[in-house]
Amino acid sequence: MTLMIIPLRAIPNQSVSFQMNDTAYTVDVNTLRGELYISVWQDGSYVLRNRALRSYAPVGFNLQMVDAEGTDDPQYTGLGARWFLMGLQNG
Repeated sequence: MTLMIIPLRAIPNQSVSFQMNDTAYTVDVNTLRGELYISVWQDGSYVLRNRALRSYAPVGFNLQMVDAEGTDDPQYTGLGARWFLMGLQNG
């Protein structure tokens, strides 16, 4: 098992596509009322919609948000610098 970082930018709303475990994913990260929410597409179909992003709380699909400086919940201004979306990849 290896960890991979899903590249997020410090912007309030974004969409990122990547391959993990031979599966195509797209994650949408959106800001609503000052909180971050994630939606996940797997092979072109929604598999998760608008789950609140919390540090160290599993998102599902081997994804988890990690705070490099503590345990605070993520804010978009620190994405890619303080908070990282990590994926667990087989092999």
